[in-house]
Parts: sequence; C-alpha cells; structure tokens
Amino acid sequence: MLKKTSLLLYEKQKKLNLILEEQLFKTGLYDIYTTVNQTKVKVLLDSLKPNILILNFDDLSSELSNNVQNFKAENNHSQIIGYHNKDLTGFKINNSEIKLLSKPFKIITLLEEVRKMINSKCLLTNDILITDHLKFIYSKRILYSLKTKQKEHLTEKENDLLLYFYNHKDIEINKIELLNQIWGFTESIETHTLETHIYRLKLKLRRLEPNLPFTLSNKKGLCIMRFNKTI
Repeated sequence: MLKKTSLLLYEKQKKLNLILEEQLFKTGLYDIYTTVNQTKVKVLLDSLKPNILILNFDDLSSELSNNVQNFKAENNHSQIIGYHNKDLTGFKINNSEIKLLSKPFKIITLLEEVRKMINSKCLLTNDILITDHLKFIYSKRILYSLKTKQKEHLTEKENDLLLYFYNHKDIEINKIELLNQIWGFTESIETHTLETHIYRLKLKLRRLEPNLPFTLSNKKGLCIMRFNKTI
C-alpha cells in the first residue's frame, strides 16, 4: 500500500497550532507532526523527511530558514506552504517557488492547498502496481496492463479517485468524504457526479482486468475498493 503523505506543521502559537492540527487530522490523508518549538523543526526534518511543510514565516529565525533551505535542496519533491504578515512577494527557497498565504487566511484555503499538493504528481514519483500485472501511472494518468500491453487514459478526477481508493483500499468511504477530498472543500456538486466518475473508472479498470473486484454500495452511501494481487 502506498504510504500516506507526511506533513510537518510549525506554528509557535499553541492555540493556533492546535486548531490547524485538528483541521488537518480531519482529512485523514496524512501522517501529521506538529511543533511549537523552532529547535525541534530541524530534528523533525532530518528524521521524518516530510512531504509537506507548513511554516509560519513570521517566526522563522535565520538559522531555521537555512535549515529549511538545506532540507529543500536535499528533498526536492517536498512542498512548502508558508503564511505571513510580512511582504514576502517572490520569496523562494532553493530557486523553487513556495505557496505563500497572507494572514489572515481562511483555514479552508490552507486545507485546499494541502489537498492540491497531495494530488500533485511531484509527490508521486513511483508507479503503483495495483495487481501483479496492472500498473497505475499517476503522473501520466494512465492504467497499463503488463500482461496485454493495453492501456487506459484517465481523466484528472478519475486519476485522483483511483489514488484515493488505493490509499484507502478495503476501507468503506463515505461519499461526502470523497466529494470533499476529490472535488475540494468549496466546490458544490451532486452525488450522481461522483457515481458517474466511479462508474467510468470501473469500466476502464475492468477493460484491463475483467475480474478486478470493485464494489460500490449505494444503499449504505459508502464506497469501497478491493484489489487482489493475483487475478
């Protein structure tokens, strides 16, 4: 199973740190680590090598800023979100643009940026073997059969749905959760839109793997995907 995205949050204000941590945990997508202590950030960077970094840029000392720059240089695929009161227009780390949010900002905006980063191909450099001979190439939106050499192209939403199902395989998922995670927290869509995308994804999967288990329970309002390694 693909490892969950790891996230490190540094915010020295304990109350805000706790609020952000609680909101991030609700998404259920990543292993989250938080600290209010600058000296612990470097230790956590070295030990965890997080995929996503969320930092209060107003509280970065020159030493910590250098630590972050060194980390980014050694871990190019890691992404950074910084929020601030200062004028940081054009601020870059290791010649790579970071996502900057001006305070005050809505927490929902921060969550949306994190969601985009998780779905970004820069965090997914390895292909995923769904079964022994069915490859999922997220970065190219392709399903490929190693057995028949056939492939299916996925839409952006189908691609993100399949990744989410794979990360939560054998787990019943509420449809509202899927709508929030795939379509975003601010976009309002109908449930049948989700069902249509899942139906099309099922067709593409089964064209390559006719016996691939993929079940959807409309009665309970839950979705579940199961994969067998050998079919």
